[in-house]
Amino acid sequence: MVDGWAYEDGEQTKFAYIAKIMNFALLSFDDFLDSMPDGITKQDLLDWRQQAFNAFKAGNALALKGWLQAMYVGWKLNLTIDGIQPRISMSLEHSRVQSDKGTRGAAVRWGLGEDGPRMTEIIRKLAQSPEHKDETAPDLWGHLYAELDALHLNPVEHSGSDNRKASYTCDGGGKITYGSFANDVSKFREKS
Repeated sequence: MVDGWAYEDGEQTKFAYIAKIMNFALLSFDDFLDSMPDGITKQDLLDWRQQAFNAFKAGNALALKGWLQAMYVGWKLNLTIDGIQPRISMSLEHSRVQSDKGTRGAAVRWGLGEDGPRMTEIIRKLAQSPEHKDETAPDLWGHLYAELDALHLNPVEHSGSDNRKASYTCDGGGKITYGSFANDVSKFREKS
């Protein structure tokens, strides 16, 4: 008996005892195998178990140790993958939901009312304007406010924890942060 358990085959019980002495929990491993669905991984683990058992019967301690180590690594790898799989699925679903929200929100962030101009059009016009060619993004930030006001969009300035988090919101649901604005200015100036 090993930890109160015995295999029907006496040789298997001796094998489990030797495996325990070598710090390998064969009983837990076998329970894990019983719960696994049939497949290539299960078959590999069963084959490695058989090889370890054959090495035990042959009295080859070195081969026994090697096969027990292979079983252990395969077992722990499978446990790790089984533990990570739900988290990966959950993360992928969260990413998909966030992406969908971003796609739906993009129309609100960048469209200024139903018939109004798009925020990106206003930024492109400012960034590529010859009269503002020497001005930096921080200089243009105030001009953006003036453009939004001239379009009667009632811009409201919001300060952020840092300059890149500052933003303007407008009637019609338009919103832009300074960080996005600065990125767009840079992008439009590269294109011109």
